[in-house]
Amino acid sequence: MYINDIQVPDGLNQALLKHELVIFAGSGVSMQGDCPLPDFRGLVKQIAEVVARPGSTNINELLEEPCETALGHLDQMGNIHQACARAIGKELEGYSDLHVGILKLFGIKRKVRVVTTNFDRRFEGAAESIGISSQTYIGPALPLGDDFEGIVYLHGNVLCPEQTVLTDVDFGKAYITNAWASRFLLDMFTRYTVLFVGYSCSDMMVKYLTRSISADMNGRIFALERGDSRDSEWSSLGVIPVHFNDYNELAPLFMGWEKLSNESLSVRRSAVASYAELTSQLSYMEYENLASFFTNPEDGDEERNALATAFCTNANSIESLKSLVDCGIDSFLTKDKLDGWEWTFLDWSVESFSVDQYVDVYQIASGKGRMLSSTYVCQSLEHIADSPDFSDASISFWLSFLNLDKTDDIWMGFTFPKLLSKIASPDLALRLIEIMLSYKAEWVKGFAGTKGSFCPRFRFNFSDNVETVTKAIVAWADCLGVRLLSLLCNRLSDIANLEAGYTDLCEWIDSSSFIRHAIEDHEQDMPKEGTFCVMIDCAREVGRKLFLANILEANKVLALIDSKCSLIKRLGLYLYCLSPSDANQALALAVKCGALKDPAAKFEIYHLVLTAYPKASKLAKKEFIEGVNLTFAKYADDHHCSYARFNLYQWLVDNNVTDDLLQQQLEQIAVDHPNFKLTEFPDLSSFTTCGFPQIIPLTASEFTAENVIQLFERAGDVGHDDFEADEIVRASCNAHPGSVIKVISDIANRIESKPEMLAAKFMLLSIPWESLDSDKLAQLLPVFNITATYHESYAATIHALEYLVRKIDNAHVAECVQLTLSSVAPERILACVSHEGISNSVKEDWFSRALNSSLGQAVNAQIYLLARCDELELNDGSTSLLDSIEQLIEASCNDEVSSNIIFAALFSQLNFWVTNHMPFYKSHMESALVNNDVPGHIGSVWGLSNLNIANRQTWRSLSEVWLKFSVAPCEELSKPYERIRKYCLFSSIRFDEKESRSKLLSHFGRTPALVSEAVSAIVHYLNSLDPTDIVEAWNEWAKDDLFNLIDTEPNFEQGAPLLKRMVTLNEDIASSCIAFMAQRCEWKLDRTILTDKQLDAVITCCNASKVDIVKVILMHLKWSRLLQKVQQSCVVYINSKVEAGGLEEDLIDMAKDVYAYKSIPVPRTPNWQTARGD
Repeated sequence: MYINDIQVPDGLNQALLKHELVIFAGSGVSMQGDCPLPDFRGLVKQIAEVVARPGSTNINELLEEPCETALGHLDQMGNIHQACARAIGKELEGYSDLHVGILKLFGIKRKVRVVTTNFDRRFEGAAESIGISSQTYIGPALPLGDDFEGIVYLHGNVLCPEQTVLTDVDFGKAYITNAWASRFLLDMFTRYTVLFVGYSCSDMMVKYLTRSISADMNGRIFALERGDSRDSEWSSLGVIPVHFNDYNELAPLFMGWEKLSNESLSVRRSAVASYAELTSQLSYMEYENLASFFTNPEDGDEERNALATAFCTNANSIESLKSLVDCGIDSFLTKDKLDGWEWTFLDWSVESFSVDQYVDVYQIASGKGRMLSSTYVCQSLEHIADSPDFSDASISFWLSFLNLDKTDDIWMGFTFPKLLSKIASPDLALRLIEIMLSYKAEWVKGFAGTKGSFCPRFRFNFSDNVETVTKAIVAWADCLGVRLLSLLCNRLSDIANLEAGYTDLCEWIDSSSFIRHAIEDHEQDMPKEGTFCVMIDCAREVGRKLFLANILEANKVLALIDSKCSLIKRLGLYLYCLSPSDANQALALAVKCGALKDPAAKFEIYHLVLTAYPKASKLAKKEFIEGVNLTFAKYADDHHCSYARFNLYQWLVDNNVTDDLLQQQLEQIAVDHPNFKLTEFPDLSSFTTCGFPQIIPLTASEFTAENVIQLFERAGDVGHDDFEADEIVRASCNAHPGSVIKVISDIANRIESKPEMLAAKFMLLSIPWESLDSDKLAQLLPVFNITATYHESYAATIHALEYLVRKIDNAHVAECVQLTLSSVAPERILACVSHEGISNSVKEDWFSRALNSSLGQAVNAQIYLLARCDELELNDGSTSLLDSIEQLIEASCNDEVSSNIIFAALFSQLNFWVTNHMPFYKSHMESALVNNDVPGHIGSVWGLSNLNIANRQTWRSLSEVWLKFSVAPCEELSKPYERIRKYCLFSSIRFDEKESRSKLLSHFGRTPALVSEAVSAIVHYLNSLDPTDIVEAWNEWAKDDLFNLIDTEPNFEQGAPLLKRMVTLNEDIASSCIAFMAQRCEWKLDRTILTDKQLDAVITCCNASKVDIVKVILMHLKWSRLLQKVQQSCVVYINSKVEAGGLEEDLIDMAKDVYAYKSIPVPRTPNWQTARGD
């Protein structure tokens, strides 16, 4: 960056803008102006004239020694420190424009950081003259070198003469023995960027000051130096020289620097626009200044976007792009993830140059050793797809740079079909189609005992655009012909080869074939999604067009049918069915091609048979049936073989194919399998359907323990499984509730084998609770005592007990339930956890899984029963149940998963524990919540996060622990912590007195990230009140607490956006909120949405001043996410107020800055003109 022909290094300017710059001022600063002070040697002479005694050693010889040594000798003659103070003077006057310029550089937005070895107070005088209030520090009482602001007198000043560093002894104390100056400098150089002003590299002072500069500080220490003759000396000290020609240039340098660093956005937009309009090459100075506009760390994305918009709006040639790249603004060409302002440059560049000047763009980027990003390439192709101007050459060029691993598949789905419809060259079209259907191989582990295999992952998923993509590809069928069909079939075959690791090659079934039940469109298929469906549809339609046009010969179709790839075979069968020439040949082909044993080819092979069978000769039909029976005989068992035959033959009969041979086959099958029935066909979803009849419950006489057990004994038979037996048991229990108790009791009393265990388990899960009275329920208890002792039926027992606890209505049954719950050792309860798949990995669904586990249900059952002890008159029940829960807690202390489940269940019922059993909570539960290392802590947090704090007593019990949840936890607990904080806030608002509530809210205010939660809680509470109660709560506490909470910049940014929900409640509340925000209109707001209703409430608030309303609307216009209609309403309102007159210039300037920020045109009317001149 150049200021008045002086090049200011970018590192210096960046440090200023990042608030990391320190100005280190030497005697040269105070030597400027109308009242210059001497340099250090001149000061020594003045002191010598005061303290030297007549007849003493020759003063001239003494003055030839180093300054600090000379002062050491003079100190023996008189008080040199007082003499120094008198020589310099303690007044604030005498400051120069350079003092003022240095301080103005920091402005009102930045912290002043000036360190000086001068003893005068001229910086203080300059600060007072321009209204800057700054802290001062006088050595040796220095602040921390890595965290300070203000004016630091490193060597003391005239207010404390005796502490000034003058003699060699003073320097020794400051830099060696006490080393307070050395420590300060080391920390300062480590933390900040430093600019020396008013020093010469030959100064004795510089040698002391630069001792603390180390190699890792390179590039952050600078010095203003007249000319370049001393560059090597500065460099040897680790300092970068910044050249100027005359000392008179220094004050204008700092003044100009201050002006540039504090220019309004509107002025900067104008400057950027002027650079964009230049068609000639920029000068080096112009490059530097243009780059500085986009590297200002004080600017956010919105400011840079406004500047980028100004540049792009005024740029008119490829030279503008070259200018940007030459000054280092090229991220939009080379980065894949862009900020908003970078997108502005990218969009302009693509729209301007991607069609006709794409080679120039490439050369500009590659000339800087950069590669165009995938994002830039994709956006260029997208623009070409939507542009009326295009050429095959431009499409081919950008396709050459397309990185398939970094391309957005959603973008592809909508852009490539457009490109494909524009291309004229068949070769380019085929190339593009190949890209669209490309994939890469990924390794997938095997399943169900199979070995692993590679599978395809398509680079582009056309889920949202299947029909458009398919249509675009098929449109090239006439032009590309068999070349296109070969490409599609080869791609399907390659994928089948890739997946072949799942099966033995001699019985090849490629798993991708199961993606589609039918090659043609069919209602039983799922909605077609993805690239695979595109390939199938394209292959079908292209093949169909070519086959019906006689371009695809019959022998080519037979070659497709002969393919090992199931999908290609099915494609061939589909095409063959379009025009089968010989029915006998077709039936023979159906057996020979192997598709009968391919479950995925069911639709195509059945329809081929349906087309050919009625027209075939009897001999051909007989040979076909023999072939079918022989093919299906290879199935593993007779049941599947018979059903496969039945399914085909019965379907032909149902489709009006009348034939004695088919009837004979069906009659033979019915002898052994009379229950077979044909499911709705085409049965494409279930390839090996076993033909189960409708589930029919056992009759009253059949519903016995023996018959139920037999259902599960037959579970191993082919065609039967636990599911069918379970459904029959459930239906039977509902049909005969009066027999349930007897049947389940008989089963429980004979449990020995696995079928008997399964029968007991599923009977427990099928009990019709609503149909049983208390007496019947009591009869179940002996059953539970038995089934609870077996691992396989334990979970079902606990599940049943949890239901039972809610229904019992007498003490006897309750006591029996209690005995059952306590009869099983804790070890048995805990053992079931590992078998239920509940891991220690706590995810969002963990809590519900935990409470529905056997252990969770057991704890809940005991809590429910404990809660009903008084109601059921269980005298000793409470003690016994509490002991049982305590034993569970103790037994689980070494099992983290079990502990978490137990405490999740306990804390989800915290209202009960606090109200009824506070001692138990204090002694056995609270520590798990408070201490992160106690077993069950994670479970306690999850349980508490699902609790609705119902009363003051529960809230009081948490009053000592809520602080824990105001910090950021590990990621797995972030959601429950957030819910707990919300409950705490709402509970404090509902139950606390003013002082306690304010304390909690102020604590949340210490962490800006949590402020929005606290503000949201207050706003939500106020919105839930009646109108009269809202005003009372607002005036009593809400206003003070809310405004105190967000009265810092970070908190305001997070919490103030929620005030928009307050402005619609009440005029007085709205005016208070408007006034509060208006006073802080320079602060930033977090992004939020302002509605029409909220904007109207602000504009029409009668109790608020018009100036405050303008400030609030400008604030929201700048920071909020506004719909176009709302933004236009804001602009109309602001324009009307400006045109009406009466607004102060600083408010009009603020409006111009906001308009520049949002790229809104400023009206060119007299009322918008201000002294600023932009």
